[in-house]
Amino acid sequence: MRITAEEKLRAVLEYMDDSSSITKICKKYRKNKSDVQYWINLYKRFGEAPFTGLQAKRVYSREEKLKAIKEVMSGRVSGRQKALELGSPNPDVVNDWIDLYRERGESAVQQSRGRKKYMVHEDRQRYLADK
Repeated sequence: MRITAEEKLRAVLEYMDDSSSITKICKKYRKNKSDVQYWINLYKRFGEAPFTGLQAKRVYSREEKLKAIKEVMSGRVSGRQKALELGSPNPDVVNDWIDLYRERGESAVQQSRGRKKYMVHEDRQRYLADK
């Protein structure tokens, strides 16, 4: 089940306000512990920015992607750690780049905007209506 950025922020704030434990948040939002911990770490590092619409429009340059791919493939950091360093609201984004790199090579890694398929259905409908 996908949840919106607003719901992720709400979950983090519940935890930060000491009103809920990670276990309760996991049950309430039907997410696993590692996802909730990722959101909390993202919030602690960058504040609310990754959970707002502005961050969703973040564009990663080709060079940035290739650097991240090489760091993860060298074993210095995990894909999740690198995604956190980049401030990505999606902890799997770097691993997606690595999969693309392995499947189609370095030339397939290009600068691009966020993929529409990552949008929650309601956000996608708004995007298409505005377009």
